[in-house]
Amino acid sequence: MPTKTIVTRIVAVSVMLSLAGAAWAFPEVARTTKMSCATCHANVAGGAALTDAGKAFKADKTKVPAASVEGAEYVGNGKCKSCHLKEYKSWQTLDHAKAMETLKSGDAAKLADMATKAGVKLDGPASDNAACIGCHSVGYLLAGGYPAADSTKNANLSAVGCEDCHGPGSKHVAAEKTVKKDFIYGKPSEAMCKQCHTATMSPKFDFATYKTKGVHELKTAE
Repeated sequence: MPTKTIVTRIVAVSVMLSLAGAAWAFPEVARTTKMSCATCHANVAGGAALTDAGKAFKADKTKVPAASVEGAEYVGNGKCKSCHLKEYKSWQTLDHAKAMETLKSGDAAKLADMATKAGVKLDGPASDNAACIGCHSVGYLLAGGYPAADSTKNANLSAVGCEDCHGPGSKHVAAEKTVKKDFIYGKPSEAMCKQCHTATMSPKFDFATYKTKGVHELKTAE
């Protein structure tokens, strides 16, 4: 990789880290470097287990991986509901499902207040602001993510959806039933949620409570 490219990526990641207090959605590193989740994560959809490159980067943010590894792409909620209809229907009743609509038609004063808390300057509609969109859409600026050229798919990416929590799902969708779980991030962590639900933006956020009441209907085994 050319030295100039490496330096550019290091600078970009450094800038990202300096914005850590802002409400930017998971995974910001992938969005900044344009690398797939599989570059740093053992699972193509992300998760706690890291590759050697991921471990090195976690320990030293100047050690940006040399190249991206082929990973999964975002497919949108429409693909997820075909197998997870119960979860999809319960998700539809929650605020996450209306996240993009909130940016487009929410109370202007409240949106301005939220932007101020996040350290974001609004020069126009919140729905056009990258820092806001990152936490109100699926896979913003990542492979297969929001915005999509296809209007139907774009509609399925215009919210806080399945893949914001479980990672890009193309490999999961394509996999045989017996190994589907190997290609998705099945149980999102508290740390992942807190990349958007920061102490500033969600001061009353409690992961245990939110997991049971704020996402979608959960299987009894979970």
